[in-house]
Parts: sequence; C-alpha cells; structure tokens
Amino acid sequence: MKIKACNIKEYLANTPQITFEVTERCNLSCVYCGYGKLYINKGERINRSLDINQAIAFLNFIKNLWDEGYLTSTDRVLNISFYGGEPLMNFELIHAVIKYIETNLSTYSLTFVYSMTTNALFLPKYIDYLVSKKFKLLISLDGDEIGSSLRCYKNGNPAFKDIKAAIDEVKTRYASYFQSNVEFNSVLNNRTSVKGIINYIQGQYGKTPSISEINTDGIDPQMKAEFNAIYADKWASMMELDRDNESKKDFIENPHFERIARYILGHSPYVYQNYNELLFNSQSKRKTIPTGTCLPFSKRVFITVTGNIMPCEKIGYNYAVGKVCGQRVSLDFEEIANKYNRYYELASTQCVHCKERNACLSCIFYTGILDKTVKSRCKYFVTEENAKATLLEVYDFLSRYPRAYHYIMTKFEIH
Repeated sequence: MKIKACNIKEYLANTPQITFEVTERCNLSCVYCGYGKLYINKGERINRSLDINQAIAFLNFIKNLWDEGYLTSTDRVLNISFYGGEPLMNFELIHAVIKYIETNLSTYSLTFVYSMTTNALFLPKYIDYLVSKKFKLLISLDGDEIGSSLRCYKNGNPAFKDIKAAIDEVKTRYASYFQSNVEFNSVLNNRTSVKGIINYIQGQYGKTPSISEINTDGIDPQMKAEFNAIYADKWASMMELDRDNESKKDFIENPHFERIARYILGHSPYVYQNYNELLFNSQSKRKTIPTGTCLPFSKRVFITVTGNIMPCEKIGYNYAVGKVCGQRVSLDFEEIANKYNRYYELASTQCVHCKERNACLSCIFYTGILDKTVKSRCKYFVTEENAKATLLEVYDFLSRYPRAYHYIMTKFEIH
C-alpha cells in the first residue's frame, strides 16, 4: 500500500493536535535537555521565538483545507498545544493564537482544547488566564529534590525549590482546577528511580506521572560519556516497582501494563489506533505499512520556532516536511507522500523478516533504518525467540490479571 497526496491532505485537515514551539528561550538549563549540549540533531538554539504571523498563517492554511471540504471529522476535539523552551516566556503568542481561534474558528463544529508543557516557574504569574481558558497543564518534575537536581538554572543551581513553590501556589489558589487539569511528566535519570518518582509525586500531589527515559536520539558522539553518566534504563528501574506491586490486584499499577496493552491492541483486528483509521478505512492498511510509524499528521503536526512543519516534536529537524515563511505555508503533499513511501520501502526489506512486523509500534525515525551513515539492523528487530518470550509474558500477565483484557479492549488508548 502506498500513501497518496490526498491522504496526507486529509490527515492534516483532520489532525487531532497542532503544537506550536512557542520559543527556544528557557529560564532553565536542564542537564539532559533534548535541545542542550548533549545533542546535535535539533539545530542551533539562539533564543528565537515563533512569530505570531507564522502561527496565524498556519492556522489559516488549516482553515482553508476545512473550507475546501477536507474536514470530515466534525464534533470532535482539536488540541492546540504550546511547547518550548518554556512557552510562558512568549505568552504574547499564546494569547494571540487563542484570540485568533476564538474569533475566526469558532463557527466550525470543533471543540478546541488548549494544553502546555511547562517547568511551572511562571505559572503563578499567568495562572488566572490559563484557568480561564481551561488549559491542560503538563508540569515537568523528576520527583524529589535529589531526583530533580538535573533541572537547573543557567548558573547551574538546582531549581527544585522554586518549581515546587510555584506548583504549590497553583494548587492552593485553584485546588479544583489543579485536580482536574494538571498532570506531571518526569524524566528518569541516574539520581532517581521509577519507584522514587511515582512515590514522591503521588505523595505530594496525588498524581501518577508519565515517565520517560532521557532521549537517546541525536547524541553528540563527543558527549556520549556524559550522557551515559546520567542515563538510567526505564525497564530496569521498573523491575523494583514490579516486585513491590506483585501482591497488588490492580493490573493498571503493574509497570508492564502499558507494554502488554500495546501488544494486545497491536495484534487485535478490532482496534482503530486513531480516528483517521476509522474515517479513512486505513486500519486494514496499517498491517501493510512497515514499522509502527504514525501516518504523517494523523496524530499531530508540530511547528518549530523557525517555521519548520514537522510530523512530530520528537524527531530531528532534518525530517521536516514543510515550511511557514512569513505568511506563506509551503507544503507539497505529493512530495511528502513520496518521501514516506521511500521510508517504508527502505524499512520493508528488514521488516519482512521481523516476527512482530504486523504489530510493530516502533517509529522509523528511531530505528536506525534511515541512518545513511550506518548499515545496521533495526534496533527493535524481533527474532522468533524474542517473539515467543513476549507471548509467554502476555499469557502470564493475563492469567494473573484476567480483568485486564476487557479494560484494554474497551478503555485503553494508544498515545
């Protein structure tokens, strides 16, 4: 199955999330920052901010697609997200984007939901406005003072005490809002553990954080030793929590739950991974596309501070698919389709031999397959022996938690 230009246009018009990289500026200089000294794949960071006219131009471009009839999924939520740097350091753009949406896009049968990833330090200053617009906030915090000690100011001093004070002020001033609209994201590092992060954030704020490893893509070879010194393996850290949860009955608290759920959904013929699969009948085609790479724009579109149009904020800027220049949007849908078809063709030569090819969840941009400087097997290649071991793990999990299957099939969503 090959992607066509018309598919790309449909995916963009019906994308569930538009994310703006509001600014490169940040009041922190976290040691493991994906835009920091450890990495070389995100370009130079020189404190630029996204121009308001560029953000509005892109929204106008989407609006024109809607007016042309490409908006097929009405009565749904469109998430407008703001990303940084620290996005609140360019609050003017956030305000302008929302004002434009309320003025020009309110007649479409969409519900706009605003969200932001923030380090929390400026929240007390802007929280009244954020609450009034019902923002969903994702606060970055790595657990207690020691675990969060890699979150530093530019002078190297840890920012934990100031971050916690800002979070506590928001919680005190808007308790109900905090309960319903605030979540936490944590980065695992060598100074903490999955167990430590969860215990601290649950104990302090009654929230279960999402936890990710330090990004392993695009590391500067000269910084490899420094990276290795702070990196911590998530699955190894989860084993400690797994032993603690062994006696618990709630399968959701099991650290392997999400991986098992993804495996089951990936193998199920009764699951639509997103609304585009349902609307455009692409669920069956999913099995013929190698890797688990998202179809471009089917989950989000990301606009960088320089106007690069990306399919995702997590990949290198060398994979940009378009550009916003001033008030002009350059997107060649035919070229994007051809580019992705080339990616898939390159991957298929390896995927055909992988035992998990029909349920792969690995993004092609992280597999190493597209690295022209190295010829190597996909990082996530599954042998027959690996596949059998995973299947046994799934059987074991379901035998221990028989209620889990119904929950996974009816309530769990792949993000």
